[in-house]
Amino acid sequence: MLDEKKFLNEFKYPNAVRKKILAMFEILNETKFDIKAVKRMLSHHPAEVVKTAMDVAFALQKIDKDGRMAEGIVNSGECFHIRQLRINGDDLKRLGLQKAQIKNALCEALALCIEDPGKNERELLLRYFIKQQKTPD
Repeated sequence: MLDEKKFLNEFKYPNAVRKKILAMFEILNETKFDIKAVKRMLSHHPAEVVKTAMDVAFALQKIDKDGRMAEGIVNSGECFHIRQLRINGDDLKRLGLQKAQIKNALCEALALCIEDPGKNERELLLRYFIKQQKTPD
């Protein structure tokens, strides 16, 4: 099995190039390319890297070219990144969440919105976190 990091280090690729290539390897190792998986990829990697990796995957016959899912998701306006959420850290801070909890809460909100794009509404997300606070652990 190819050790991608070792390979890239041996050929002295610049760090920025290594980072993009490793992200592409991670994406190409995905077994599913459905819309939710692609949104998760987009939440962790730049859109251009995901698009390029999916083009490579198509060349490797892993996905249907007509899908062009990454591009479709980016153009759809659906939420795939924390910065696209209709709530932000300040909203969660006003609900009483501590600084250490805010990032986890935003990641949780993103996961909810990837699963169901209709949940990316400010009031729905705020109600969700208010309910979470009232529910004992």
